[in-house]
Amino acid sequence: MKPRVLILGSIILAIAAAVVTARVVAQKEHDEAVAFEKWDYLVVSGGNVNLSPSGSSSMRKGDSAFAFEAFPLEQNLDKLGARGWELVAVVSTSTREPSFYFKRRR
Repeated sequence: MKPRVLILGSIILAIAAAVVTARVVAQKEHDEAVAFEKWDYLVVSGGNVNLSPSGSSSMRKGDSAFAFEAFPLEQNLDKLGARGWELVAVVSTSTREPSFYFKRRR
């Protein structure tokens, strides 16, 4: 009976070691993949951030939180989003127009 218990214990121990090893390897591969990610950054700022209308006669995209005057900005944000840019911050001071910070994966 003791040999069976020893064999069963050895098998369980081997399986546990294999599972732990697989998890460690998977975590290491994930960490390496994240470390090698490349990003592009875009900062849009200044007095004129190309807020001209894009030709829509209604000047409304639809039900949205943006005001009527912000429609051109909303359209430009949509265009950047379609190109993979993600807005990560908007910074504004009392003396300057807002700066929009974007990033996307290379």
